[in-house]
Amino acid sequence: MMRRTLAALLPAIALTATLAPSAQAAPTPVNSPYTQASAVVHSNGELAEAKNVVSSWRVRAGEYCVKVDAGIDVAKATVLATPNWAGGVTYRKPPHALCGNDAQSIALYTFNARGDIADVAGFTVAIL
Repeated sequence: MMRRTLAALLPAIALTATLAPSAQAAPTPVNSPYTQASAVVHSNGELAEAKNVVSSWRVRAGEYCVKVDAGIDVAKATVLATPNWAGGVTYRKPPHALCGNDAQSIALYTFNARGDIADVAGFTVAIL
């Protein structure tokens, strides 16, 4: 009886572990007095450093979203983005379909040195 119960529960336990969000370390706070918001994002989408940034995530290879605090009007702000290593990065102001058309989320795309959309060594974004 115990074996049958355990055998029945194993797929549910595996599914729960797969769907559970992975724990991320809290980002290092940044004191950048001339920005409304800023972030350093790793190539896996993890937020490494942040000022007034709620979250960041990788949608798929080379495609990311960075969500800023609700008090920032991203539509009227200047956005600067730079790769943390070789390659390039560009952005699209919200609303953008990549980030669920959220008014506070900036869509970012990273490119390798050949110009192909790809994960690079992360990027830095500043909202002025």
